[in-house]
Amino acid sequence: MSIDCGTQSSRAIVWDLDGNPKSVGQAGFEILNPRLGWYEQDAGKWWPATCTAIRQALKRINSKDIAALGISHQRETFVPISAERKFLRYALPHMDERCSKQVEFVKRKVGSKKVHKMTGKYPSYVYSLYDILWIIENEPQIAEKVYKYLEVQSFLMMHLIDRIVTSYVSADPTSLINAKKRTWDLDLMKSLGLKVDQFPELCPPCKAIGSITKKAAKETGLPEGLPVISGAGDGICAALGTNTTDIYRIFFYIGTWTVLGGYSPKFVTDMAFRTLLHCIPESYSCEANVSGGFIISWFLENYKNTEKYWEGLASKIDPGSDGLITVPYWLGTLAPYWDPGSRGVTVGWSGIHTTAHFYRSILEGVAFEHRLLTEKMSRALNTQFEKLVFVGGGAKSELWGQITADVFNLPIYVSKTVESSALGAAIIAAYGIGLYPSIQEAAERMTHIEKRYEPEAAQVKVYDRLFNRVYKNLYPQVMKTLEALEKPTS
Repeated sequence: MSIDCGTQSSRAIVWDLDGNPKSVGQAGFEILNPRLGWYEQDAGKWWPATCTAIRQALKRINSKDIAALGISHQRETFVPISAERKFLRYALPHMDERCSKQVEFVKRKVGSKKVHKMTGKYPSYVYSLYDILWIIENEPQIAEKVYKYLEVQSFLMMHLIDRIVTSYVSADPTSLINAKKRTWDLDLMKSLGLKVDQFPELCPPCKAIGSITKKAAKETGLPEGLPVISGAGDGICAALGTNTTDIYRIFFYIGTWTVLGGYSPKFVTDMAFRTLLHCIPESYSCEANVSGGFIISWFLENYKNTEKYWEGLASKIDPGSDGLITVPYWLGTLAPYWDPGSRGVTVGWSGIHTTAHFYRSILEGVAFEHRLLTEKMSRALNTQFEKLVFVGGGAKSELWGQITADVFNLPIYVSKTVESSALGAAIIAAYGIGLYPSIQEAAERMTHIEKRYEPEAAQVKVYDRLFNRVYKNLYPQVMKTLEALEKPTS
């Protein structure tokens, strides 16, 4: 069984050893948006939702047939707890932007390049470190009571095995892990006034680090004593769930964030991506993230009707959306600009444009942005990508799949399961209890391709022209205007 405690829900899925899902459970929770750029979540709902999801999945499965439990989870999101294991405030998720002042402070005090080289992560609001510093500065009454800052895996482990422990892969997105040593970076912590004992114990990924307690068994329905395997964040699990284990393939995951991920056997840093620890020993995942899935959710909420409805209309519109083009920075931008003041941009409006044009331009804009990042990643890793695996909830869209193939001018392989992160956690669990000799073999055996999109020459030509003549230069040309807009409205 894998647990995938994501941004908007917790899912539990039971898999067989060939990577086929046998039973699924899911329960949701919400993201709160109290003001512009601020996002919070009630961490008190994570465990009840996880228990509900597990119990749903067990309705069609004999719990005694489950061999192990693996974990995938939303990254960067954390919650501070007291010594009594009580929440001290709402959790701060990965899209929270309130900590821009703290980002600038770390840039000045430690240095952007130094942090980047130590952690693999250019300073940005997205990492837990900066929200933790925000709490210390703005909520001292909470900071002085903090026993532990828990990211999601350590939170789940606290309930499942009664230990506050997490893998160094799961802790890595705090931006407090030394990327080469794979431990808490004590020098960075000391320079920023942080105490290592306020963070979880670290362990390697893919290891049995405990078993389901009697209390957890009662709450979830899982058998007491079931091995729990240390997992990883959803993006790293997605890399395994798409078998992205060599330098020639990349994955394009469409969740709340759209994630472009490539594999590197060595530590490489570049402004075009963030470098994260991989579950494969001594290797790394190079990622670039865009809030593509969030924008689609935002669109559907604000313009009503269903995704199928808008896709039907958008599919009748020519490539290029009749001159409408969108830069998808609804939650700001990470790579390649790392600009906390960035905002989404749509240009080219005219009287012929409809809401369906806007919808299609968003799909195209997300694809353009990922092509931009892919080209930069390819140069930095000195490789030529040959295969792109399309996965996640958005991968069910035939329109988005074809647009991506045409924009990238690459064949797009669609994963058989949209639940690549959950599958990655199952791969970790299978390897962790010795059912496969290596994690690479587990990924090879348990992942499958369902369909393939081939680029269409006429559409490739249109998109190539738009990308090179318009998209690549659009955001740099409006950066100063957006900066001027941000100050009087922030």
